[in-house]
Amino acid sequence: MKMLNELQVVIPMAGAGTRMAAGGEQTPKPLVSVAGKTLIEWAVESLDLSGRYIFVARKYSEKKYRDLLDKTLSKLTVDFDLVLTQQETSGAAETALLAKSKLRVENPLVVTNSDQYLDWNPSIFIEHISRFDPDGSLGLFKSNNVANSFARVNGKRVTEVREKQQISNLALTGFHYWKKAGTFSRCAEKLLNDFDRNVHKETFISLVYNYQIEEKDFVSYFEQDGLHQLGTPNQLLEFA
Repeated sequence: MKMLNELQVVIPMAGAGTRMAAGGEQTPKPLVSVAGKTLIEWAVESLDLSGRYIFVARKYSEKKYRDLLDKTLSKLTVDFDLVLTQQETSGAAETALLAKSKLRVENPLVVTNSDQYLDWNPSIFIEHISRFDPDGSLGLFKSNNVANSFARVNGKRVTEVREKQQISNLALTGFHYWKKAGTFSRCAEKLLNDFDRNVHKETFISLVYNYQIEEKDFVSYFEQDGLHQLGTPNQLLEFA
């Protein structure tokens, strides 16, 4: 695994998994198996970053799923915390905030999805961070698919992020970095305070960056191809 000093990685995976359930899947989404591995295994192994991992998951009612989750996470990394919740959150940003008490506020943070596979070279990300020293950074790839989320950029600076609205041809990969975990927590709390379901369907992680941008923080981006989304039954069929 590639190294970034004192990195913390939060993976929110406490969603209801409604798209999987609608397709007839009864297994909790992070534990759904495709091509011989669970979704959370694909996500962590493809991320390929060393650090302290914090998983935020639902407290499953069935013991077999609780045991499988513990076994799977222990196999993936020895340095991890597991935060369990029974509450339904407003989205991934609120779910990730449930890990706040576990975070070291001055240390770097990555928040990424539990239902994706990254066919990438993490050294590109580490070299980018070392070179530009941004307050936050996003992985982007070229796309005109309106199902994606998008960023507007100026030079190496991200100037705006929109969910499910195409404001450029640079789409988000679901990989999010903050130089300091405390910055994420502060801006995510602002997002939750302003959250209105009439404006956004949920509290997306990416929208946290708009608060940093308002504060004149340097939010950069690096281009990252090779994203495989694994959030729906059809996407699993394509990946398998």
